[in-house]
Amino acid sequence: MEATSKQIIEKKLFVYIPFYIARYEKELKTAKDYEIAIKDLEYFRDEMLKSRKDNQLDDFEMDDLRDCVNNIVVHITDGNIIESEVTSVMGGEIYELHSDRIIREATEPLKKELADKEKLLEDNQKQLADQEKLLEDNQKLLSDKNSEIAALRAEIEKLKSQKS
Repeated sequence: MEATSKQIIEKKLFVYIPFYIARYEKELKTAKDYEIAIKDLEYFRDEMLKSRKDNQLDDFEMDDLRDCVNNIVVHITDGNIIESEVTSVMGGEIYELHSDRIIREATEPLKKELADKEKLLEDNQKQLADQEKLLEDNQKLLSDKNSEIAALRAEIEKLKSQKS
């Protein structure tokens, strides 16, 4: 059973709108067919705007739906000689939705900043490890020197006691 445009809106099945519009691909042959398609598009547009106003769709969802429908409409109205283009879009090219683009544009600088900070952390950890090794070496050297000093003091005390 195919859903009608009204059922799609009534049941809030907004994600089906692009598929509903795509079914016109093979049906658009006469001016009357185009009129029917345009009426459906206008109906969906108006209902989507109402749903956005009523907070049933957020900005990202609205943009994604509009982008999908616009993309389909461009293909459908392109003289219907679009099978290879549709196949290419569906099978080969990645279609980036408006919300995906916004998310990508927002996260790319953050990912770069994170990578830079991870590199800085890695460098700092290496530097810390080097400093800890140097400290360990210096503590061993200090311990050896303290042992030497203790031995020399013992020698001095021994010499002082022999003199007296």
